[in-house]
Amino acid sequence: MKKRILDPLHMENTYFTVGEAGQTGRLASPYRKKAVGVVEVPFLNNEAIGPAGSMISSIQDMSKWLHLHLQKGVVNRCPLLSPALLEELYCPQIVSGKPHEHMPEFTPSYSALGWFVQSYRGHSMIFHAGNLQGFTSFVSFLPGMEE
Repeated sequence: MKKRILDPLHMENTYFTVGEAGQTGRLASPYRKKAVGVVEVPFLNNEAIGPAGSMISSIQDMSKWLHLHLQKGVVNRCPLLSPALLEELYCPQIVSGKPHEHMPEFTPSYSALGWFVQSYRGHSMIFHAGNLQGFTSFVSFLPGMEE
C-alpha cells in the first residue's frame, strides 16, 4: 500500500497505526460527547480492525487521495489506477441504505468496493465515511462534475 499508493501520491502524513502516527508528535486527540460534556477519551487500538479503519491521515493527504479519483487514476501524468479498476471500485454491489424520507434528491445508497455509491440530483456520488472513537471523516465526490 505504501509503495504502490501512498509514496506515488506523496501522502507523507498517512499511517497504519496509532503508535506510528503518535511518533510524529502531530496527532489530534480524540473527544466524545458525554453527559458531563465533551471529554477527551483514550485512543482506540485500531490495529485489531486492520483494513476496516486502521489508516490515520491528514486532510492534505486525504485531498491527494481524492484528487487521484477526480483525475481518473492519474497522478503527475502517470496512471496509478486504471479506468477499468476505478469503474470496478465504484460499481454498486449491494443495497446499503434506504431512501432519504426528507431528502428526495438522494437515492438509496449501495456498497461498492471500499466506497458507497448513490445518486444526488441525478449525478453519481461516490463517498466513504469513517468513524473511530473520537474521530469522524467523510470523503465524497461527483465524478464527471469537474468537466
